[in-house]
Amino acid sequence: MRITTNLFYDRMRHRARHPTEPLDGLDDPIETGLPPGSPSPEDTALHGELRSVVQEALRALPYQFRVAVLLCDLYQMSYEEIASTMGWRLGTVRSRIHRGRAMLRERLAPYIEAAEA
Repeated sequence: MRITTNLFYDRMRHRARHPTEPLDGLDDPIETGLPPGSPSPEDTALHGELRSVVQEALRALPYQFRVAVLLCDLYQMSYEEIASTMGWRLGTVRSRIHRGRAMLRERLAPYIEAAEA
């Protein structure tokens, strides 16, 4: 687990120093020659915009909240695994995940409201 955590830290530091743009154009059905049932270019663009908004919201989270949310939601680690990996108490893990998700929800609220309308 410690190796995985260190790799995660290394990749986060690398991404912070060397930001990249995703290659969303590769999913475009016109470029790939996919059948007509494929997503439209508009859907592909909206999906790419949503992805960038979520990534930016994650980057804006304070470090410890971002790590807790990513380990739980992205890497599917249990609270106990996160606690032992990070050296935090179980209550600390729960509160950081809860507060991190709340911060994400707050940052993404305008997009959620627009999608519901």
